[in-house]
Amino acid sequence: MLSQDTSFRLDHAVTDERVGDEIAARLISDTPANASEAQDILDVLDVSSKMAASIAERLYEGLAGDAEGRAGRELARKINGMVTVLQAQADGLEIPAAAAVATLDLTADITLTSVASGAARNGKTFTLQIAAAAANPTNTVLAAFTGTAAAIILTITPNDGTNNAATPVNLTTAQVAELINTGAVAGKSVTVTDGSSLRALQTASGGGATNVADSGEGDGVIATFSGGVTNHDANLAPALAAMGDEPMSDDTYECLKHALGDRVAADEFRAAYDAMVEAVQAIV
Repeated sequence: MLSQDTSFRLDHAVTDERVGDEIAARLISDTPANASEAQDILDVLDVSSKMAASIAERLYEGLAGDAEGRAGRELARKINGMVTVLQAQADGLEIPAAAAVATLDLTADITLTSVASGAARNGKTFTLQIAAAAANPTNTVLAAFTGTAAAIILTITPNDGTNNAATPVNLTTAQVAELINTGAVAGKSVTVTDGSSLRALQTASGGGATNVADSGEGDGVIATFSGGVTNHDANLAPALAAMGDEPMSDDTYECLKHALGDRVAADEFRAAYDAMVEAVQAIV
């Protein structure tokens, strides 16, 4: 728990005693509320979607030196997540599992979504590799899924036309997404190699009309999965959802230090905040 002095400074920084008390009592508590306690908190504070918006606004405005709102958004995200979880917990609901997602950074991005929900794929990668166009058989494009489930590599080899009446054949990034989804591309002859059944571990959306190219579009682009959540018991989910797995950033700390007007108070807040993040990582 925060000291009385730090709690007072927090109340003053966000200009709302209820908001400061909620942060002090729950954001940094190492004991998640049970369903009854969650409802008590909601009743006492009259927490609602409107209150959550107020919390975000006050944090955004209250953190001195935070001209772009990054620090306010970082803390507001934690608070708003906590409000959502408390409400779900008070309603007797478990927090559902969520699938990890990843983005291939292209002219028109491809979003990959893990087929399996949960946190297991967080940090795993999917690499798109484009080989130089080659003399593939007839009019085929080659697509090989290699690597492991933890680090999938999709290598596309376009056709240079040597065996296709000098007519090259390539894939657009939208067709790469289609290939990941179905293992085929409408109107194209694609030979797929996938000895470890890696293609089916994710779905894909997005992409556009730009052709992939060796040393160009899509070549060597790596997507890292994140955001997957395991379906925890409701008593553990509040800490997971409210705190996430990232410690307080240095920028947010500096803004918090100015807002609280005291480095000791900011250090106390940050230490408690980071300790809770470690506890949440242990839950995961």
